[in-house]
Amino acid sequence: MHDEHKIYIPEMIFGHLLTGSNFDDDEKKIVGGRNGYGAKLANIYSKKFIVECCDHQRGLQFSMTWSNNMYDKSKPTVKNIKASKDWVKITFFPDLPRFGMQSFDEDILSLFEKRVYDVAGCTRKDIKV
Repeated sequence: MHDEHKIYIPEMIFGHLLTGSNFDDDEKKIVGGRNGYGAKLANIYSKKFIVECCDHQRGLQFSMTWSNNMYDKSKPTVKNIKASKDWVKITFFPDLPRFGMQSFDEDILSLFEKRVYDVAGCTRKDIKV
């Protein structure tokens, strides 16, 4: 729970605009994103967007679902869980007609595959992609 805003931090990260970091253009950066827009834009352009994450030290699992291009949202749920490490799972269903698409073509699937390899190659061996 965020001390000042009194909402769960994953809800802020994935469901509220301008809650990211990386706003200072004069600061040297080593990140790929900017202002937390990436995940929020994925949420906005999805028919359904689900966030699940686990804090193994507190033994808590958070989950929340947005739908209808982030217009509608479920109440966040937090439950007790036994886990040996932290994890985050994002599931989303893109609003393909919004992009003039009915399904993913070979070009976009190849792009997704490349990005998965990029992420896998840039992470520690103990992180599953």
